[in-house]
Amino acid sequence: MVGNHKSGRKPSPEGASERSKKYTFYVKEYARTNSSGNIVEWIEDSYFQWFKRKHGAQWQEMVRAYMRWDVQQWKNNHHWRCKCEPIGILQNYKHNRVDKCHACGSWKNKAAQVAQMSQTQKAEYYKELMGGDNE
Repeated sequence: MVGNHKSGRKPSPEGASERSKKYTFYVKEYARTNSSGNIVEWIEDSYFQWFKRKHGAQWQEMVRAYMRWDVQQWKNNHHWRCKCEPIGILQNYKHNRVDKCHACGSWKNKAAQVAQMSQTQKAEYYKELMGGDNE
């Protein structure tokens, strides 16, 4: 063999940290028939045609960008962040139904913390808030 085994395509530096996986993106198609009822051609959904016309060759990147934006909006609207170390895919996000993180003990907000207090604890908390001893 000839060569030093370095003459081929060079690997991308991003390949070590990211990779692509093929998923099938299904799009509705409608059949166009002639007068005798035979299918002449298949036509993609009109919204998909307009989306591709608007974004051109970057339509796939726009779908990915929308997916990132949609997930970020969902995380902001339905989750809150605790003070735990962000590990894994869920990181330190807790669902809004959970008022307190059981791992680190942080609360979603002050109202959730006050709601969990007993009556005597609430009285002491409000007394401190109002300025201490005003008897």
